[in-house]
Amino acid sequence: MGGEEAGKLFVNLARQEENEAERSNHYARAAFCYAKALNRELLEKKFTQKTEELAWEVILLGERSEELCGDVVHPSSQLYFFMSRAYAVLTYVECLRSRGAVAAQGEKREEERARLFMNRARGYLHLAELPASSKAGAGRSGRTRAYSSHFSKLLSKYAVQLDTLEERLLGG
Repeated sequence: MGGEEAGKLFVNLARQEENEAERSNHYARAAFCYAKALNRELLEKKFTQKTEELAWEVILLGERSEELCGDVVHPSSQLYFFMSRAYAVLTYVECLRSRGAVAAQGEKREEERARLFMNRARGYLHLAELPASSKAGAGRSGRTRAYSSHFSKLLSKYAVQLDTLEERLLGG
């Protein structure tokens, strides 16, 4: 079963669930599944309409999951990481549109959207970097874990990639 199909199953489970915490978890799992499908597209260096749609699915499902947490930060750093990556993909797509829109005088709008997406990518990266103790579920057994060294290194590497993307596409 591919990422999209599994994501759809988790969305259906979320719609049937009455418990908000479980519904949030199902939406987060669905976002992870769509992120997996998005990663597959990116590994193949595809930037198609489907790539953009997958990025939006990751973001929208992540936001649904986050909303169900109320006023606290979602406990999953990985969810925020995937949402940040999805916004980075949208930044790239908008910059490609901007280059194609120069002749059509639409460059300004696409560039503004690209900057907005980059800011959101940075915001979600910041949430992913927050220590587990400041997130929802802190103190509940089994829900809170310290960052693994591998994930911390991944976030550091990704932060550098975001800087490079912003510098190359948006001029810093």
